[in-house]
Amino acid sequence: MDQTDGTLVLLESLAGDMAMSKDLSHLLDQFKEGVGQSCEIRKLQAEDIKSVLQELIASWKEEEGLSALSQPEESSEEDTYEVTNRINELRIRTEEINKDTKHIDEELKSVQEEKIHIENAQKQVMKNNTEKIPKFNHDVKLYSQTSGIRWQYDCPANEVKGFICNPNGVKPFSLDSKQNSQFFITNYLWDQMEEDW
Repeated sequence: MDQTDGTLVLLESLAGDMAMSKDLSHLLDQFKEGVGQSCEIRKLQAEDIKSVLQELIASWKEEEGLSALSQPEESSEEDTYEVTNRINELRIRTEEINKDTKHIDEELKSVQEEKIHIENAQKQVMKNNTEKIPKFNHDVKLYSQTSGIRWQYDCPANEVKGFICNPNGVKPFSLDSKQNSQFFITNYLWDQMEEDW
């Protein structure tokens, strides 16, 4: 592998790490939003349970009050039937709320695991960037000093452009990477450097 190949591989690796870092940041934002929504749902469910229990207590107190007034047996049986039905409805609703809460807890746990995974991946990307970027800068400077090649970075992505400095002068080059293979470009640059040595 020559210097150009190594430089291209490092550039591609860094570009991939930067894209991954942006993706991780986006996923972390989505996680925060999901946690906020889960908390809101849990609050609503807790309020729902509280209101159901208050209704149940009120129904029970009302039933106690009615029985204390010693109403006729038929009326008391109808009230007991209604209260029993209401209690059953509230039990069913409580079970549904418990199932929903359990489901939300499971989702929250999986989101927290995903958050940990994302944070670990983000730390790995940061570590790679802090280790690779200085090495990459050092390698580029070393290759430039050794070969005399100065790259022009503000050209289109498919264009390899720059100039070669040597004791006899400066030779500009501009090659299209779509029309020329990487092998050809590498050999062309080596040939240009060897002419002057």
